[in-house]
Amino acid sequence: MTALPRASREAAISEDILTGRLSSTVWALTWPAAVALFLQTLTNLVDRFFVAHLGGTQVAALGLAQNLSNLVLGTVVAISAATTAMVARFRGAGNEHDAVEATRQSLYFCVFASLAVMAMVYPAARPLLTLMAGRSEAVVDPATTYLLITMLGLVPLFGMTIIIAAVRGTGDMITPVKLTLASALLTAVLDWVLIFGHLGLPALGLRGAAIAVVSARCMACALGLYLLYGSCLKDALALAPMKLSWLRRVVALGLPAGLQALLRSGAGMVYFSLLGRLAHSEPAMAALTIGLGIEAIAFMPGFAFSAAAAAVVGQNLGAGSPARASEAGWTCARQAVIVMTVMAVIFFVLAGPIVSLFTRDPLIHRLTVGYLRINALSEPFIGLNMTLSGALQGAGDTRSPTIVTLVTMWLFRLPLTYLIAVHMGYGVTAAWWTMCISMVMSGVVSSIIWAAGRWRTIQI
Repeated sequence: MTALPRASREAAISEDILTGRLSSTVWALTWPAAVALFLQTLTNLVDRFFVAHLGGTQVAALGLAQNLSNLVLGTVVAISAATTAMVARFRGAGNEHDAVEATRQSLYFCVFASLAVMAMVYPAARPLLTLMAGRSEAVVDPATTYLLITMLGLVPLFGMTIIIAAVRGTGDMITPVKLTLASALLTAVLDWVLIFGHLGLPALGLRGAAIAVVSARCMACALGLYLLYGSCLKDALALAPMKLSWLRRVVALGLPAGLQALLRSGAGMVYFSLLGRLAHSEPAMAALTIGLGIEAIAFMPGFAFSAAAAAVVGQNLGAGSPARASEAGWTCARQAVIVMTVMAVIFFVLAGPIVSLFTRDPLIHRLTVGYLRINALSEPFIGLNMTLSGALQGAGDTRSPTIVTLVTMWLFRLPLTYLIAVHMGYGVTAAWWTMCISMVMSGVVSSIIWAAGRWRTIQI
């Protein structure tokens, strides 16, 4: 069978989104996104697997640096959320010109934003990491080195993220797979070479892992620009003036999403620092780092359905079909819950053997297994929260997911973790339970917000 030209494939995708059978359309959009996320998760796992061979302190340092790095990524999350929502809405309305302009202006904005973030992070990195490390002073130096090196790859990371956000708004889920595959392969190979010193190069340890990340980001971003040039959004690469009117639209739409990312990452930092105040601080921090890396496999369906929901909901609203947009959100959510429940059962049953692949330290192993089994109970609700948050953002409602994050993490998880795990002395297991319960809450609240339907009237 002859493959359709890319323009024809893009037109067929848009037609399915607006008129096709929702269950099959959602699945067709989701599986490529799931593959891309699987590749990214596999890359992160390989990274943790290699670093785990350097010892628990290096693993804890990696987790510490990545927590702070996630905080600064709130900027690109803001821009990318706005980009996907605008491109999806304009494509659904048949307004190709504005879809291209939204992509172009977002690319401009992300370059300046990444440079501004780098200027703020460099002088503040060590003091913030020291504060987060608590009693674990040994992790500060390697964490600082890792973070400062990876910040050099911020511009290409932001650029690649915006490219992925824009093409997902058109319903193209294959291009992100190509970009993520390239990044995953490059990172894995460079990790092996630079961390352990293969092919005649010196063993650089955690510093080598950071250099691998930066190099892979640069090459993947170059590929992303090439693929964007072959898409229906190729005119976004043509030089044109920056427009303040578009900047205001991106900021107005993306600011709540960026705030949500900052709240989530900031909560992760504080949560990490609370673990640093427990009796077994370094093992607890290492367990969380390994556990999150493994659990990311279970998150993949949620992120994939979230990406699909944003595209389908946004385009149907743009086409003037709010009822179909509503059903699309519920369809994505149902499928996500089913898949993530299966993943939860697998992780609960096989937690021990899986964790054994990443650590031989008995204490870290026990704490990580406990983390996976306790948080497996919340996976279906995480699926609800992720998917419906994506649906809301695709509709242009970037405020509601931010409120959910504020309430469940900052007003519930962190105070309760401090009270029970730190102040009352119930330790690491209590911290795992507060995380689990807060994620159950996020799924329930997101469902209530989506059912209320106020997102139907939002203008972009």
